[in-house]
Amino acid sequence: KWAALLPNSITLASVLSSCAQLGNLILGRSVHGLGIKLGLEESIMRNSLMDMYAKCSMIGDARYIFETILDKDMVAWNSIISGYTQNGCAYQALQLFHQMRSESYAPDSITLVSVLSACASLGALRVGLALHAYSTKGGLLTSNIFVGTALLNFYAKCGDAKSARMVFDGMEEKNTITWSAMIGGYGMQGDSSGSLALFSEMLKQNLEPNEVIFTTILSACSHAGMSGQGWGYFNSICQQYKFVPSVKHYACIVDLLARVGRLEEALEFIEKMPIQPDISVFGAFLHGCGLHSRFDLGEVVIKKLLQLDPDEACYFVLISNLYALDGRWNQVSQVRELMRKRKFSKYPGCSLVEMDIRNDISPVRMECFG
Repeated sequence: KWAALLPNSITLASVLSSCAQLGNLILGRSVHGLGIKLGLEESIMRNSLMDMYAKCSMIGDARYIFETILDKDMVAWNSIISGYTQNGCAYQALQLFHQMRSESYAPDSITLVSVLSACASLGALRVGLALHAYSTKGGLLTSNIFVGTALLNFYAKCGDAKSARMVFDGMEEKNTITWSAMIGGYGMQGDSSGSLALFSEMLKQNLEPNEVIFTTILSACSHAGMSGQGWGYFNSICQQYKFVPSVKHYACIVDLLARVGRLEEALEFIEKMPIQPDISVFGAFLHGCGLHSRFDLGEVVIKKLLQLDPDEACYFVLISNLYALDGRWNQVSQVRELMRKRKFSKYPGCSLVEMDIRNDISPVRMECFG
């Protein structure tokens, strides 16, 4: 009687899928233990376990499950490669992809999306260009919206807006994510006019923008000094499209006002925000204070920052930068000494780029690295 009520692999795989979506690692481990106890070792169970561990940020456990599979299929390869990509381990994802190819497995559309995302994170042009050729030969580029979107996003993040637009124009089908990727690609290149023009084209096709697109458009208006148009788009988020503006949208408006010197208005805007401002909001305001030498207003925000969270290292970096712009080096030294005493640290950024792959990458990139 009770044996008939015991779950099978399909049942546990469904539960694991729910655990993955919810990020519930504790319940996922319990289901894993139950599967072992019941002797359920089918591939559907192992693939679901890999997906669950990867989405719960336990990529090491996902890799362990993967290595125990003797008869690996494309579902297993795609699960582990996607898992590494989702967890920000792009280099390891590419290593697994090369291992997969060495074992004579042919990548499918799911593989291409994950690997192209990893290439975009690393700026890995050689692999990305090879995948472009492969997807074109296999007919996936124009027919598969996910592959096309991943490829144009790859080119955009590698600084090649021209190739990204070529992919975009060649796609038979486009969704909001595709439009968002291309509009964002122009934004990453600092091409505000390109972002705004494509956004207008999107609206003419009766497509509704998402929150990511609005962030890009508000940023484009800010960099182009189009404060009036930026305000109009911000108001349309609530009134026309019924979104609740995120802190990123508020940060864009603060940046828009601060860049054109409307700092008192920007400060009033911050004080009236219905949500808690974060580092992006304060950073945009202090940047404007530095641009327009309004260090008096910067001091007002500095006091608010220290009251808001005296233990946030990023705030101290903003304060130090503002003092440096004003030439107040004694205060800079004091802030940095305080950071050392509190054992705050900020890891320096770095960039990894491949060189001499193409000679028609963006002019800015060629100027920087030529």
